Amino acid sequence: MNQRKNIIIAIIFAIIVIVGALIYQIYTAIDRSGKIPVEVAAAPNDAKITFRDKKTKAEYAAKNGTNYLPPGDYSITAAKDGFRSSQTEANATTKPQHTVIIELMPQSDQARQWQKKHMDQYNKVEGIAGQQIREAGKKFTEKYPVVAKLPIKDPYYSVGYYKKDDRPIIVIRTESPQYRYKATLRLVSMGIKLSDYQIEYADYKSHLGE
Repeated sequence: MNQRKNIIIAIIFAIIVIVGALIYQIYTAIDRSGKIPVEVAAAPNDAKITFRDKKTKAEYAAKNGTNYLPPGDYSITAAKDGFRSSQTEANATTKPQHTVIIELMPQSDQARQWQKKHMDQYNKVEGIAGQQIREAGKKFTEKYPVVAKLPIKDPYYSVGYYKKDDRPIIVIRTESPQYRYKATLRLVSMGIKLSDYQIEYADYKSHLGE
């Protein structure tokens, strides 16, 4: 009799657990419906993080890890007693490609001691940031292969680049029209399609003496 009773109790308990899990999954699905997952890597990982929608001014509390937010363009603040506050931004109209990186620097002696004991949190965040930089650099180079071949140094000219609006601007530096032309030909000989890039000329002096 007792054994049968125990089996019934076990079955009821299992049903309650299963139903509870289903209810939680349904609630989570409804709660996250229409929202954008935004990853946050923060040190300290218990910092108070707030996302503020620039348009609606609505504020959302966030945490270290994955946060589900309504689509929007956000300003982000992070704070913790004894640490210098941090401000950054994130566009989450669609799923962001990068993790939001937050590192708060200690200001008080107590905070500095806390940081020394929890350097693993900072190392983890810096590791994520470093990986993102490497991935972004790889994607940029794949999209604009010329940057992997620059800079070019020659006794009579140099070719480099700078980024503007997430695009490379090629800069040819020389005073000579002859070597400006040679630098351009060198880019072509390297398989660079010049029409894909904006090119600027620096230090150039016109032969007309302007």
